[in-house]
Amino acid sequence: MSYLTKDMTKKAIQKMQNFHSQIESLYNEFDIDLLANSGRRNVMLSHAQEKFFAEAISEVFPGATSDGRTGQADIIIPEIKKELECKLTSGSGKYSAFELQTDWETLVKKQNLDYLYVLTSKEFDAFTVLFFDQLTAD
Repeated sequence: MSYLTKDMTKKAIQKMQNFHSQIESLYNEFDIDLLANSGRRNVMLSHAQEKFFAEAISEVFPGATSDGRTGQADIIIPEIKKELECKLTSGSGKYSAFELQTDWETLVKKQNLDYLYVLTSKEFDAFTVLFFDQLTAD
């Protein structure tokens, strides 16, 4: 059984959408198009992804926290000794290809890690969530 459920995922994504909507309103207030550069937008929302997923997980595992600083796991769940790395992407290029990238050195060093990829449309209104349990370099 996974420690991340469909309900947790829905809660986190709903909060991310609300956060996105508020950022978009602020940008519009200053005549800046948030959707013009999804890479910049995703950088802002990556921290929100970590925070909101950690909050959802903490409903079952109260010790779950998000950190995300360099050298730290994005989400730590001490009760089950898990670290969860989070990635957010809305695709790139002509066909909006999704690249599921990770830090190779960290993966080799840790031997295995859990990964949560949130793939989103450019408009931030459609999502696919991929959860990898104990991803290895192999």
